[in-house]
Amino acid sequence: MKAKTISHLNVTGHYYRLQIHSPQISKKARPGQFVMLKTGETLDPLLRRPFSIHKINKDKTIDILYKVVGKGTRLLSGLKKDAEIDILGPLGNGFTINKKIKSHILVAGGIGIAPLLFFAQELSKDKKNRIILFAGARHKEDILCIQDFKRLKAEVNISTEDGSIGKQGLISELFEVFLAGRNDAKSVVYACGPKGMLREISRLASIKGISCQVSLEERMACGLGACLGCATDTKGGYKYVCNDGPVFDAGEIVW
Repeated sequence: MKAKTISHLNVTGHYYRLQIHSPQISKKARPGQFVMLKTGETLDPLLRRPFSIHKINKDKTIDILYKVVGKGTRLLSGLKKDAEIDILGPLGNGFTINKKIKSHILVAGGIGIAPLLFFAQELSKDKKNRIILFAGARHKEDILCIQDFKRLKAEVNISTEDGSIGKQGLISELFEVFLAGRNDAKSVVYACGPKGMLREISRLASIKGISCQVSLEERMACGLGACLGCATDTKGGYKYVCNDGPVFDAGEIVW
């Protein structure tokens, strides 16, 4: 379908926030789902690119937070306000909320924070929910949208590898220290980021007996499960990140 861009801002460095008017997607979307965008006007690049739904707004717009990493995203970064864009979505299966549990731990690695803001929006609708965010990256410029989480009353913990903001080190190390002070499993962990980080977060949560959901980042060609290009190994056999995910129970993944 075709949609109109409402705004397109450079957040910092190579990071951009694109706002798209799409009443249909904004109504149907669930946290953890994604869209496929055509990033250019020509056949090069031919394929759409997948982007997590970052935020849903009251004016029936959706926000996409992304990093310029290649030709497709570089072309997308040049898209102007009021331009028309080809969009497909919402796609995939998102996060599952256990309404009986009120402590929700969100762990983000770099641009993995993108789908977690939409999820925090949904969690914040229940005032009894406690939202705890762990955001990690290499440098302070890679720590994004923290004020958005604070406006949702999330408790924010930050680490950077170079120590430019927050605790110096990996976010998994900060997360491990946090878990060491907890004696119950009445929480759920939701993580998105590089696969190595997800594997470690999954391991640490498992030791404490805490349920963990992970949003996997994989290259996708179609986003519909037709091309079979985003297969991931699970204990139940190969599954596809676009159709079966991108969110999986961490215990299901063969790391």
